[in-house]
Amino acid sequence: LVPIGLRRLGASLYQGVSLVSAALALAFFAGAWRVTGRLGLPSEARVASCAAIACAGTLQAFAGYAESAGLLLASAVWWWAEMLAPLERTRQALRTASAFLAMVLSHRLGVVMLLPLAWRALGPPLAGDRPETRRRLLLLGAAAALVAGAGTMAGGGGRQLGMDLRDMMGALTGMARAVPPGDYLNTLALVAPLAFLAPWLAGREALAGFVRSPLAGPLVAGSLVLLPLMWMVPANAHGLGAHRDWDLAALGGLTLTLTAVALLARLPSGRLRGALVCALPLL
Repeated sequence: LVPIGLRRLGASLYQGVSLVSAALALAFFAGAWRVTGRLGLPSEARVASCAAIACAGTLQAFAGYAESAGLLLASAVWWWAEMLAPLERTRQALRTASAFLAMVLSHRLGVVMLLPLAWRALGPPLAGDRPETRRRLLLLGAAAALVAGAGTMAGGGGRQLGMDLRDMMGALTGMARAVPPGDYLNTLALVAPLAFLAPWLAGREALAGFVRSPLAGPLVAGSLVLLPLMWMVPANAHGLGAHRDWDLAALGGLTLTLTAVALLARLPSGRLRGALVCALPLL
């Protein structure tokens, strides 16, 4: 709608799409900056850490791409910024649930992130969490999911959701035949290259400590629930093809990348800077 409005003001449709994509990119970069602050990264490493988040094939979503991937990425990174904040007050629970609603309304794929949201409310608490606020987050998250579902159905999205469910079931049964094993690695290298590098750069001790930390729960849960959905398009019969799988994998790629940054954040400042120096040219 915004490119159409800009078109009526005299801009070309191409310029309108490009301006919207640029605005979404700025929102995404600001959200990445916010996430690095939530992870407690040292100030001298935050710019490089933001670059590590952004340097992936998902950046194509902001290159004048007239689709929903850029909107989903921009809303998702802000949702993760709220998810990683301490649940000290009801206001923070409301902000997290509202960010979840915005993400789901930007793309129906966001609904699968109910699993990490539930983990955040019911799993091991982060430092600063209060039990009553976590209970409120669970209730507010459920309310946000209901509002998103009602909005989708009111907008005629029920038929699309039914098609998605059929595609997903068909993809899960035919994925092994339709997708060559190398394509799984290619897609992950495109949308989450840092996920390949971070475990080697962090080392076994940091990796073991991260897996045991409360922070790992929602991030890993979000990554695992999104992995099968990355190859739904090439594995089903509607003919869109493998060239669309980077788009469907954008949310999973972002979640895996944030998990990798959270892992690197456990390193001492000197080792973190060294890891980023090695990672950024490769990314």
